[in-house]
Amino acid sequence: MMQRRVFLFALFCASLGAQTLTGPSLAAACPGTVTWDATNDPAMATAPYTSLQYASGKPFTCVIAVKTPGLVSVAVQLEEPTKTGPGQRIFTVTVNGQQTPPLDLFALTGGTRVAYEVDFWFVAQSQITVTFAPSLWNAVVAGIVVLPPPVATARIAASRRLMRWWPR
Repeated sequence: MMQRRVFLFALFCASLGAQTLTGPSLAAACPGTVTWDATNDPAMATAPYTSLQYASGKPFTCVIAVKTPGLVSVAVQLEEPTKTGPGQRIFTVTVNGQQTPPLDLFALTGGTRVAYEVDFWFVAQSQITVTFAPSLWNAVVAGIVVLPPPVATARIAASRRLMRWWPR
């Protein structure tokens, strides 16, 4: 069921003019990484994301050309593929200078093979640079979705409306 939702989300994003990088397109954008998929681990065939990129214990960078300059929304799609407890894989994600606090996917999601997304909003000109820096084990990424300016603006406005009435 989760795999179907991820696929439908990718189709929806594509219909809005989004750039969705997964599988081979993600591998091409992230040179020096290794692909983790059903060939390496049969359980990946039923995971929320069927393919991940990683680099053995070292930082790696993905570079994406911007199709339409302006305010963009970047969703970095993550999943813990193998660790069995918190504190076993920790890394940060930096998108055009904005860095997350250290991420422990198992602690954030409560298990393995659970989809998790980190969103960034900023004004992009010619390219988007996404850097993954491990502090413990390897950093992993399943996909990167870049929403173009009109869609990103609508998404931010919707998020702000939601936060106004969200119970505190």
